[in-house]
Amino acid sequence: MVNTLLLRPLPVGNPGQLVKLYTLDTRSGKQPNSYLNFVDYAKDNAVFSAVSAYQFVALGLTKGGETSNIFGQLVNGNYFSMLEVSPALGRGFLPEEDTKPDGHPVVVLNHRFWQKLGGDPGIIGSSLTLNGHSFTVVGIAPPHFNGTDVGVAPDLWVPMAMHGGSDRPGPSGLRIVAR
Repeated sequence: MVNTLLLRPLPVGNPGQLVKLYTLDTRSGKQPNSYLNFVDYAKDNAVFSAVSAYQFVALGLTKGGETSNIFGQLVNGNYFSMLEVSPALGRGFLPEEDTKPDGHPVVVLNHRFWQKLGGDPGIIGSSLTLNGHSFTVVGIAPPHFNGTDVGVAPDLWVPMAMHGGSDRPGPSGLRIVAR
C-alpha cells in the first residue's frame, strides 16, 4: 500500500515534471479550481509547457436496456498528450474535441473498464450510451493508467466540452495539472 500510494511514480511520461495547481483558502487549505480560473491559467501561462484540467463525474451507462452507475472524468482536449500517455488502442482526444459544447461525443475507456465490457478490440469506433447520449469510443487507456489521482480510477474519460453550458464544467471542483 505504501508503495502504491507514496513511492511508485504515476504511469505517465516524465512524472517528476508534473505539478497540481490549487486555489488556497485560508480556512480550508487547498481547494479545486473554477473553470474560469483554468481558462486564465492556460491562456496567460508563461511557466508551464502545458496545462490540463479534469473533474470527476458520475455517469449512467445504458447497455441492453439496463442503466448502471459508473465513474468518469471530464478532461480537456490535451489531457492525454500533456500527460504523455499513449492509448493501448485507438487514440486520445484531439484538442478540437474540447472546443464546442456538446459537439464531440467521444470517449476513452479505462483499460480495466474495457476488459469488464468484454475486452473486444473492435470496440473502437462503436458507441456507448452515457447519460442518454451516444458517445463514440476512440481509445483504450494503457493498462496501468488511472489518471493522476492515486487510489481513484475512473471508468472512462470524456471531453470537458461534453458537459455543455457556458461555464462548463461548473463553478468549482476542477483539478488542474501542469507540466
